[in-house]
Amino acid sequence: MSELVKKKNQNIDELNEARRLRQRAGLLEQKSHVRARLRQLMEVSKDPYYDRYLAQMMKDLESGKATPEQVEREAQRSYYKYRQRMAQIEQKKIMDYPPPGTAADVAAISGQNLTRIANPVVEPSTWRHESQERKSITAVSGAKRAESERKKNIEFKVGVHVFSMLGAAFVLMAFVIFGFYFLNGLVQGLCLYGTALVLTIISQLILWKKKGNQFSYKFWHVITGIGIGGLYAANLINYLALHTINGVTAMVITLVIAVGALFLSRKKDSTAIRIIGLMGCYICFLPVQGIQTDFEFLMISAMLLFINVWSVFAEKRNGQSMADIVHLALNLVFTFIFMRVTWSEDISVVYRVLYVITSFAFVNILSLKKCIQGNTFLFSAGCIVNGIYIYLLFMLGNFALEVKGQPEMALFVHLIMEALVISICGVIFLLWPKDSGRRWAQLYYGVSTVLLLGSFSNYPLEIVLCLLVSLLITKIFAGHKEMIVLDCIVVFWVGIRGFLLMDSWYCWLLAIALILSAVRIKYMYLYHEIVITISILLICWSAFSFYLYKEYDLGRGWLYPVSAGLLLILFLLFNHLPGLKDKNQQVYNRINLVFMLLYYLGVWFCQSYVLSSIMMVMGAAAMIIVFRKRYSMELSGKYLILVGFLTYFTLTGHYGSPVIVSIFLMVISLFCVGVGFKFSDKKERICGLVMAAFVCLKLIVYDFREVGAAYRVIVFFAVGIIALLISFIYVKLEKISNNLGESVGVETGTQEYEAKKDEC
Repeated sequence: MSELVKKKNQNIDELNEARRLRQRAGLLEQKSHVRARLRQLMEVSKDPYYDRYLAQMMKDLESGKATPEQVEREAQRSYYKYRQRMAQIEQKKIMDYPPPGTAADVAAISGQNLTRIANPVVEPSTWRHESQERKSITAVSGAKRAESERKKNIEFKVGVHVFSMLGAAFVLMAFVIFGFYFLNGLVQGLCLYGTALVLTIISQLILWKKKGNQFSYKFWHVITGIGIGGLYAANLINYLALHTINGVTAMVITLVIAVGALFLSRKKDSTAIRIIGLMGCYICFLPVQGIQTDFEFLMISAMLLFINVWSVFAEKRNGQSMADIVHLALNLVFTFIFMRVTWSEDISVVYRVLYVITSFAFVNILSLKKCIQGNTFLFSAGCIVNGIYIYLLFMLGNFALEVKGQPEMALFVHLIMEALVISICGVIFLLWPKDSGRRWAQLYYGVSTVLLLGSFSNYPLEIVLCLLVSLLITKIFAGHKEMIVLDCIVVFWVGIRGFLLMDSWYCWLLAIALILSAVRIKYMYLYHEIVITISILLICWSAFSFYLYKEYDLGRGWLYPVSAGLLLILFLLFNHLPGLKDKNQQVYNRINLVFMLLYYLGVWFCQSYVLSSIMMVMGAAAMIIVFRKRYSMELSGKYLILVGFLTYFTLTGHYGSPVIVSIFLMVISLFCVGVGFKFSDKKERICGLVMAAFVCLKLIVYDFREVGAAYRVIVFFAVGIIALLISFIYVKLEKISNNLGESVGVETGTQEYEAKKDEC
């Protein structure tokens, strides 16, 4: 019985699950249908406000805030309103610019347009047919109408916007002049505030009553801007002319006016009010009478930071590019003015640094918000402004009066700058969307700040640490394509600074870091290999020419074997690293070989047989290693080249006795003969024999007269032994060759006999 109940319950659960899945499938299908309808309306729509409304309906549908039935009903209702509005606009255009055809043509055009608006889904052939008919009707007047519309738009833009701003500016100038020259009391100063405030309130009340009139809307927005500007002007007059308020009160009132103006611009969605509010705020904060104390400077900095950030988050429209550009320009210009005033007022450099960093943070926040909203135009302007701010930080950290000649103070300021900038860049980097390539600009800002500040420090340890940290951070993220430029710049700059650290052993730390950085070469591998190689060579030259020579009295000639050895190490490193061994290294290998050749030829100027001997051995090893097929450097006569190289170093090695030269040459000839027999190369064997004969002739003609009896015995004995070895090699190899020939002959005869036997 229990099994039947259990089975029955299981069947009920399965039925419920099937019903739930069917309902879910129906809901998804209905959502898909409504979603397709909304996308269809978006394609047809020519109104940005209607597009935004459709996008909001799409979000509500996806998030589940509204059911598909509700969204579909609202879409139908809103589309009906949209059709009516677009039909009115189309009719108005036709009435304003009638074509030169007949009234029937006009009616045809109107009917076609209204039909298209009423039916968003039209066959492509119908669209093409209507378009061709319309083009044929309006072909004569199209150009004239477009030209007249363009001129009319320019005319109305100049009339509405330019003259409204001019009128507002002149009215405010008159207001300011009146206050400066005709007012002199507290009550009159308060009346200025009241007049401007009343003007603002009246304009907003009129705007509230005349919402539908576009002309009144724009005109009374200008009046509102005049009222807000009047509040700022009243503040300036009361502070500078009437002296009814002090500096702190003036700043607080300015802050209140700016917050109110930005709130009003958000409420009314007005760009003009926002620009006027920001401009008035910056003008009122200008330190006309100087900055008396550090506290006053900090108050201004905090208020401006609040206004800047509030302005970013107060607006609700995405496309205010002009207002944002004006805001960036105001912030940049005011920062320069502020720095100029504080420089002369002897404000602490730490406070000035804090102000510049707050401006830097504001630009980053503004760029982040706008780019997330889709306005990428502001990103380029933000990058330029941030670059200027980083340059200002560099100037403050290295050329301010408080840090000149005071390395401890400069180090303290550098640490503050680097810590704050890196913190801001890190936070903004995490706030950016992970799929956005623009987030990597924060890494550019942080690394650039550390490089500029640390590279010009008076402490070598700070220089090295900043360079190492920058190189480490860059190499960690070197796998991203956005980091290619920064990676190239950092590697180049580390090499240059390592070369300039010629009076310290820290340059070797940078050289080791550059060699290790080859592990993280991801892009531009040839550039990195060449830069690292040249940087290592320059660091070696500076170290051997200055630091090692002065501190340890080490001869400058040791530069040649050390540099040649490092070149060989770099050659092997770049050809065997996992990320580089599959690359085409032929160009780099040849460049590396040219550098090696220069060092091997340059050791002659040292006139030291010790260095020449070391270079000869290293060169022989390098030639055996380098000239291989896997490095695309294989040569057919590489052993002849090696013999020539050894002969050159033997003859130019500055050896004190010709006996040593003769012994070396005889050893080289023996080596040449042996290699010739091993690889069955007749040219190398003949070369060895000729060289041996030349050495024997040299012994008789030159060495016999130049050395004493003891040296004669030694050299003749050594050369004789080597000659006998050459003869023994020839005898041994001749016997092997004869035996090989006999065996080949016997085998050939056997094969011929077998062939004849088969024929028989």
